Amino acid sequence: VAHRYGFAVGNAEGPADSLETLFGAVVKDDLGTGRRDVWQAPAGHLLGEAVPVVKADAGAREDALWLLTVAYDPAVHRSRLVILDGEGVGDGPVAEVHLPFHVPLGFHGNFSPG
Repeated sequence: VAHRYGFAVGNAEGPADSLETLFGAVVKDDLGTGRRDVWQAPAGHLLGEAVPVVKADAGAREDALWLLTVAYDPAVHRSRLVILDGEGVGDGPVAEVHLPFHVPLGFHGNFSPG
């Protein structure tokens, strides 16, 4: 099955020299055109895996999804849930849920509709 888009948490600015640069951005790659769309987290923040959640009205649009990632701010030892629109990753978060605690970052995540 061919896919047009790839989504990942990673580094969009060259070689990573720390965890912050290795896991500091959400990247959308258009495998058809080579275009890259990036949201860079604030400096020093670490991101967990970007978990895709298909939009209710997605139809055949492959990038019609929400990307959920946990962002950890080590300066205040707190996390927040960041929600990005898969159709405009570089536009930044459409919503954030600030938590009064930190969530340990995991290597993999998943979503199950309720």
